[in-house]
Amino acid sequence: MDTTAANITNGNSWTLVDVTSCSYDPLTFSVTGFTASGTNWIKTDGANTWTFSQTTGKLTLAITLPSGFAHWMSGFTVSDPSLGADPDNDGMDNLLEYVLNGNPGKSDPSILPGVAVTSTDFVFSFTRRVESATDTTQVFEYGSNLTGWTPLSISAPTAAEVSLGTPVGDVQTVTVTIPKSYAIGDKLFGRLHVTQP
Repeated sequence: MDTTAANITNGNSWTLVDVTSCSYDPLTFSVTGFTASGTNWIKTDGANTWTFSQTTGKLTLAITLPSGFAHWMSGFTVSDPSLGADPDNDGMDNLLEYVLNGNPGKSDPSILPGVAVTSTDFVFSFTRRVESATDTTQVFEYGSNLTGWTPLSISAPTAAEVSLGTPVGDVQTVTVTIPKSYAIGDKLFGRLHVTQP
């Protein structure tokens, strides 16, 4: 079956066989270039998955849309697009910029976690790309000095101190609440640590 001239739009389908008026031997039936899977015949072509159903006589197309760090980075032109690079020299590597929905080609420190102090807590908050939760490991670390850190998972399952806001489009707010009692001399430091498994 030649699919090269087909209209490649996710979810498209075509009736190739009228199964109400056509009969065929399921033991000898085959679709050239496709692999059998029960009563379906499947062909993967890059991001496209073509499925022909013997039951309905339809050919359908499902497209795996690009996502993740590589897709995000493809929207920018920078001198070094690798995970650990910092082409805009703002102190955030590309992976952190991805999570924080930044621009790796422009210094944008405003996207870093901010802190508010209440009568009982230190409240750190930031905005992250929703999709980054699936292809990175995110940990918020806090400590009363810059040498000892206590990790709190932001990736599922999240720590009790972490609250995730309702996604709005591609982003969501992350809030980390640390009791003031964890501070020493009213000092508490926090940082976001991101890795890609």
